[in-house]
Amino acid sequence: MNGEFVSVRRKIAKRILKLAEEIAERVEDSPNLEDEIFCEMMSNICALRSLGVLERLLMMFEEELKNELVTGLSEQLDCIQEKEGK
Repeated sequence: MNGEFVSVRRKIAKRILKLAEEIAERVEDSPNLEDEIFCEMMSNICALRSLGVLERLLMMFEEELKNELVTGLSEQLDCIQEKEGK
């Protein structure tokens, strides 16, 4: 059972990172990059919350989920900034 739980966590974390990558690609030409990424993520979080999915996920492993999301977004932002030569 514990192995299954770890596998589910990994799958969810990978999906969140993929979402972060997709958002970063969509907004990479934006002059307000950080604001755009934040707005996109909030939009997706609100959509998930309305389905009740996010509430259950956060209860299960809130801290790990937040860390994965922050790390993924940070890596995407660094990558985009490198491309822009900042």
